[in-house]
Amino acid sequence: MAKGNAERIRITSVKEDALLLDWLFLFLNDKSKQMVKSILRSGQVHVNGRIVTQFNYALKVGDKVEIEMVRQEKKSPHPMMEIVYEDADIVVINKKSGLCTIAVPNAPQIENAYHIVDQYVKIAGGPKARIFIVHRLDRDTSGLLMFAKTSRAQNILRHHWDEMVLDRLYVAVLEGKMQKMTGVVKSYLMENPNTFKVYSTKNPAGKFAITHYRILQQNEQYALAELDLETGRKNQIRVHMSDVGHPIAGDIKYGGKTDPIERMCLHAFKLKFTHPITRKIIDLETPIPVEFKNLCKER
Repeated sequence: MAKGNAERIRITSVKEDALLLDWLFLFLNDKSKQMVKSILRSGQVHVNGRIVTQFNYALKVGDKVEIEMVRQEKKSPHPMMEIVYEDADIVVINKKSGLCTIAVPNAPQIENAYHIVDQYVKIAGGPKARIFIVHRLDRDTSGLLMFAKTSRAQNILRHHWDEMVLDRLYVAVLEGKMQKMTGVVKSYLMENPNTFKVYSTKNPAGKFAITHYRILQQNEQYALAELDLETGRKNQIRVHMSDVGHPIAGDIKYGGKTDPIERMCLHAFKLKFTHPITRKIIDLETPIPVEFKNLCKER
């Protein structure tokens, strides 16, 4: 969270059921709507002690809301990312497609999110400050990516990831029209050591993977799918969507035949987890890319 003097506004309870953003517009009626949205998006709103960033979060009568008014927002450390949430233990960014999580072994000179964020925390915390890898996103996948700022936070997250991550949702543009609006894909996954391509197999020596999908909208060419991972395997979504005959648009490696917006159409839009140190629930969400929605509009 941004440092500096902060004015804390507390309210004992919500008097009427309402969507969080609508409630904030009324409560902060002296602020512009853009500023209110920024306050919410920056993780400055707590509901019942939990950070919430969802615009459509449903407030109930009796909920306690705390708003932290930060006088100066942090600037993005790089055009390929923005800081979504930060405190003493973790930092979460919204990464753009095309940026690697870590350095590529054969091309260490290529920019990566780890290096950019590491340099960013050193500016505020000094040369001894550093970040630690917790999980990764493919280079061409955009969305929410978390780093730890202490080895303690990293160890807790890495050893208890499945327990601490309460919700991790992606959205993707799939090629073709889906016949089933919801479904589950299960398989064992293995990686070809020569091509580094992951594939499904019946061999139980592989890593078992489960992907749930739900179609949000579609037309004859493309389907916008929300994807919920029960397991977090490498390239899991890409392989499973290819397995059902609807690869991700722009994903040539796993069978995509079109590239409508010159990027792989996969975005990690929601991350809800238990904070490794404070044990508070952190609920972060980014908007679904407009280009994804436009591709899948009914025509």
